[in-house]
Formats: sequence, C-alpha cells, structure tokens
Amino acid sequence: MKLRSYVINNLTKKKGRTILIIIGIILACNGMIVVNLMTEKYTRISSSFFTPFSDYDQIVERGTDYIQLLPISSSIDQNNQIEIEEIFNVSTIPCLLISNNLDITTFNPSYMIGLNLEDMSILLDKMQLDSGVWPENSKQIIVGNSLADDENITFFDETFQITGSTAPTFSILDKMIYIDLSILQNLTGLPNQLSVIFIPNEVEEQNILIEDFETEFPQLDLLTIKEMDDIKGGLSSYINNISFVLSSFSTISALIFIFSIETINVYSKKKDFDLFVILGTPKKKILGLLLSESIFLIFFGLVLGLPLSIFSFSLIWTKMLQSMGKGRFITIFINETRWLINTLPLQIFFSTSLIIILCGLVFTIIPALLALKNYNLGDIKQKY
Repeated sequence: MKLRSYVINNLTKKKGRTILIIIGIILACNGMIVVNLMTEKYTRISSSFFTPFSDYDQIVERGTDYIQLLPISSSIDQNNQIEIEEIFNVSTIPCLLISNNLDITTFNPSYMIGLNLEDMSILLDKMQLDSGVWPENSKQIIVGNSLADDENITFFDETFQITGSTAPTFSILDKMIYIDLSILQNLTGLPNQLSVIFIPNEVEEQNILIEDFETEFPQLDLLTIKEMDDIKGGLSSYINNISFVLSSFSTISALIFIFSIETINVYSKKKDFDLFVILGTPKKKILGLLLSESIFLIFFGLVLGLPLSIFSFSLIWTKMLQSMGKGRFITIFINETRWLINTLPLQIFFSTSLIIILCGLVFTIIPALLALKNYNLGDIKQKY
C-alpha cells in the first residue's frame, strides 16, 4: 500500500517529468497509429484504384480502352451473357459504362456504370457504402463520394435521387454514378448492349474452357485478374512496399523514443534507489515500484493517445484532400472522422497498444536491473 502511495505521490510531485513522459508515450502511440492508418488507406486505395473488382475477371471486346481497368467504349451484345453463363456454369454480372465526356483522359468528368439493381451490392461489396442505402428502384442511384453532398442529380434530362455513396478517394471511382442498367441503356440509346461482363475469377482454373471460349468468340477477350495485374504492372506492389517501409520506420522510431524516455525515467531515480536500499527495501519491491509507475504512465498515455490518433489522422488526411480541391475543410474532416469511427481499426489499436505496453515494461525492467545489479549498502553509506 505504501509503495502504491509512493507511486502517486512521486508522479504528482514531479509533474514536469510525468507530463513529459506521458506526452512522449502519446506521441509514440500517435505516430505509430497515424502512419499505420495511412499505409492501410493507401494500400486500400491502390488496390481499389488498379483492380476495383478483384473477385471478378472481365469479358470485354478486344481493343477496348481502359481507365483504372474499367472498360470504356466497348459494346457487347447482351445475348452473349446467357451463352457465357452456360459455357462456364457461373452467374455473371452485366455492366454498361458510359463516359460523360469524350476526353476520357482528363479525369475531371463523372462516369456512369449501369448495373442491375440486385447486382450493385454484390459487385461493390469490397468498396462498401460510405453512407446511405442501396437503390430500391430505377430512379435511385449510388454515387462516388465526390458527388455525395447532393440529394439529386440530373443527366440526360432525367433527375435521379442519390441514396448513398461509395468508392475510395484519390480515384476516378469517386466520380462514378451507379445507375440501373436498363435505364442507362435506354438513356444512351444502347439497348441490349454491354461494356463488360463480370465473371467470377474461379474460372481462371479452367484453361481449356477459356481457350475454347476465346476461339468461339474471337471478338471477345476474357481478361483475367492475373492479366489485369500485368497491365497495372508493379506500381501497386511498389506502393505497398513503400507503405511497409514507412510503417516499420514509424514503429522503430516510436520504440527508440519509448526506450529513451523509460531509460531516462529509471536513471533519474538513482537517489530514490539509494534511499530504498538504505531502508532495506528488497530489490524486487523496488522493481515492482518502477513497473507500477511505468504501467500507470503507459495506460494514461494510451488513453489519451488512441483517440488523439483518430483526430490526427483525420486532420492530416483532410488537409491532403483539401489541398487537392476535394471540398470544404469541415465537411471533409467530419466525413473522414465519421468513416474512421465507423470502421474503427481495432487491430491497429490493439497491436500498437500491445507493442507500447510490452516494450515500455521491457525498457523499464532492463535499465532497472542494470541499475540495481551493482548496488552495495556499504558503498551507498560511504557515498552519503
């Protein structure tokens, strides 16, 4: 009980050192989580950017142009869909994609993807809804987050209600408009036409069927995930490697920081150690005292550091988006914070907390044992 009281009194009396140690733990926690959230976000974006529908191969017309591996300007007869399903014995997802602008390399216009209403949640499952609900009728649509602030949108002289938003930021997908397939076909004067037929990527294992299919339909190309990976090259892998390096660097820097402040904290107590040894306090109790103090400081630092990391990440990400003209600061900040809270990265929080706790305790025990190892009562008495 006395040792416990000493911990509280010691931390209270030496407020400056206590505050600095807590700030150090907060900064270490904040740095690790923010960088890990950044790397996770960039990994998610790069994955969606290059292969937005990673569970599906694509059947397109040969020679089709692409943006982010989304086929543009192709036109497949919808009757082929039935034959394709029979050949591969799978359920497919038909899609028609239309650019609002002939200059498809500008990345400024919006693009419309026509899908059967029941297929939207299936194809866009990996992106998930940032807000709202899936459309229930042909007059309702889903949009990318850059268009999510509006309640309605008008194109081809038709007005549609926006029921929800989806798609990652920093991607052409955040400008997409997802509309009922038959409506888009009628509005664009392309009845019974498709841009792409999505087919589950398990068909990649059926090489003979693929060869027979492409022989029977020479005008069509079954573009597999592996082929799409080849198209996108090593850039996505490069981004993931950079993210891993940043995450590792942040963790190592945080651990060095924690080691420094814990070591300084232990060696600042040399006089306290002398006093405890003179009073006959066992070294195990002295070590227990240091561990109790360390646990208190780490716990307090984590309680403040974890929520602060959410705020810091949202602030940094918002400033990045605002610098790219993505909208008003407060709107972006609220949306990003809400998204982070709704998709709370418990794994990152838990792993960061565990690393800080374990390393904080280890970095307390090792310097303490080294400091206590050579203690001799006679030397201490002679010293004083």
